[in-house]
Amino acid sequence: MFSSEILKLARDIDNVQITIHYGYKFERGKDIFKEYINSYFNMKNLARIENNEGKRFLSKLMLNTPYGRFGLKYQDSITKFVTSSQAKDLFLKYQILENIVIDEENDLELIKYILEPSDVLKDIDNKSYLELISNKGTTNEDFINRSVSIAAMITSYATIFMNKYINIPNNECYYTATDSLVLQHPLESKYVGNDLGQFKYIGKVKRGYFISPLTQYFRFYKFCNLSLKSIKLKNY
Repeated sequence: MFSSEILKLARDIDNVQITIHYGYKFERGKDIFKEYINSYFNMKNLARIENNEGKRFLSKLMLNTPYGRFGLKYQDSITKFVTSSQAKDLFLKYQILENIVIDEENDLELIKYILEPSDVLKDIDNKSYLELISNKGTTNEDFINRSVSIAAMITSYATIFMNKYINIPNNECYYTATDSLVLQHPLESKYVGNDLGQFKYIGKVKRGYFISPLTQYFRFYKFCNLSLKSIKLKNY
């Protein structure tokens, strides 16, 4: 499955003929993360100037992790200690992932489950089953607390952004990820800096091994700072 933006890129850059058979339509937001990104990005830059490594790491974490959070499964699993009777009720109502008797004498069990109606409930209480199913179509946070569409579009726009840098004429790209690349020659200075959308130059690679996605080993020239990424894109 592809996003509309990726398909447009393929159409406009590579003249790919596209036929749409089906899809999901989402309303486009406007600047929904602008204030959030600017706030933590400014915090990160200030921490760098102040040489506050803890603050810099925290702000970087706040910038990087929302994408992954949006892309997680819709439902969290719940783990709790319960009595045997409570465990039976949960078995009847929800889908159980794991159940362990911890202390039989004190009637204590560990149970892990998701808030998804069980097939047992469907058979013995169809009305309750249908009520749970209907809740999935609401904004009930017990059921929906992710947005795969946002994660998918972030990936798409990152791919589009990186595309122009990994296809620079006479500057071969040896490796790329969503936020980094290793090129044969340095980028133009206007693309390198500490602003949003710019790359951070880490160093000149003497020898590199690209083992698998996100797994590399680089040996840098002595005057360069050591890093697993030779050029890194600022969070955008």
